[in-house]
Amino acid sequence: MRAPPPGLRAVTRAPLRGARWSASASALGFAALGLAPSVQPILSRLGFQEPTPVQRQSFEPILSGGDTVVLAETGSGKTLAYALPIIHMMLAESGGESGPDSRRFESSRKQALLLQPNRELCKQARDTIDRIGPSVGISVSSLMEHDADVDADILIATPTIAIRSWRGPDRIRWLVLDEADALLAGTFKPAGRSQYPVEQIIAAMKLDGKRKAEADGTARSPAHYVRGEERQIQKAATWGSKQFLFVGATMPNAGTKNMEGHVRTKFPTAQWVRTEGAHHERAELRQFFVKVEQEQRDAALRHALEHGPPGPALVFANTLDSAKQAYAALSDGPAERPSGLFHSQVHPEARAALLSAFAAGEVQVLVCTGLASRGIDFADVAHVVQYQVAPNAVEFMHRIGRTARAGKGGTSTCLYDEGTADLAELLRDATERGEPIDKLFSRKRSLRARIKKQGRQGLDEAVGMADDA
Repeated sequence: MRAPPPGLRAVTRAPLRGARWSASASALGFAALGLAPSVQPILSRLGFQEPTPVQRQSFEPILSGGDTVVLAETGSGKTLAYALPIIHMMLAESGGESGPDSRRFESSRKQALLLQPNRELCKQARDTIDRIGPSVGISVSSLMEHDADVDADILIATPTIAIRSWRGPDRIRWLVLDEADALLAGTFKPAGRSQYPVEQIIAAMKLDGKRKAEADGTARSPAHYVRGEERQIQKAATWGSKQFLFVGATMPNAGTKNMEGHVRTKFPTAQWVRTEGAHHERAELRQFFVKVEQEQRDAALRHALEHGPPGPALVFANTLDSAKQAYAALSDGPAERPSGLFHSQVHPEARAALLSAFAAGEVQVLVCTGLASRGIDFADVAHVVQYQVAPNAVEFMHRIGRTARAGKGGTSTCLYDEGTADLAELLRDATERGEPIDKLFSRKRSLRARIKKQGRQGLDEAVGMADDA
């Protein structure tokens, strides 16, 4: 990367021990996990020789049948971390049958419902699981598609589409909330939450599980597990045969968006799996923070792209209008690169075409709103530029998580102004210290006001306030 403009500050830190995943990070293969033998050669053919840390850590807890929260950094292989144990359990219940021509289960066959925040992530999850499931007799269907099969073994949908399309909770054994904090976001007031499709699905699953448990005499009260050490010792599910899995790269744990507290309250016996890299910037990521005046922003964007690493680049903006401004700014540069504009108002088919063109290199710079920040597995993104700093630490983590994936290197450039300096500089300082950003999840005005009043010397006190929020 060539010499940066004045005001640019690079952030470097020592690699996070244990955060990088590769074949050398583990001497254990999928066989050592106890994964069904019929699945192992398929993974090998797909190039998956060793489980990633999150896949190793999640397999046994999910296999135990209890509710599980999986928290791991972006690009760490979370989809397979929950899909493989589910496929394993489905095969075990079928008596080990495998192969694409295997007899389908009877009507009693239990299904998995995987919920995603948007259409793009539904397609991505289906593409990933579809490379494995059908080869061992496990059918996969996205309810977002016109040819959806509601009787498939693994169903994938957004909550709104799922609740319109499913046959009810009776056959659903596994409910997975991928990008769980996004799916659960909203008010914590019971009257408000009860209107959310995701909460209606959870409630229906719990009720069905409790009724079946009461019918066969295995029902237990969740209150039995929340006192003393029994909460940690008991792993039995409290919802009968239902299993709830919450998966994500971030789980806000402070302030008015304390999603971790919400999950712990509603699922008190859930086992938490958290990798060492969770809520950390990836060790392979090189970061730059650039403070700019508003009139300098377009030029700074072009400079970052022209002098940054070669390869595909993502540009993030906070609003549709800002994204359009950034997109227009790229056409004024001396060395224009093919670019595209990706946001929710683009037709789904056009969005899919844009993602395909970006993956093929036909589009080299994709200007995005927050729609593209979560979960989409962009391959080999070299550079992420935040045209505007993310509005919160959670969004920041998801944006920079689009690069430096699967042990590869990447670069992030964050443009910020005086109005957003408080959050940007807190993020920069946390990165320099090699600290997780949990303490920055709070967005309370009192935190920002304290920083502005006391300057950088008040950082530790301000972070302490976030701890107490």
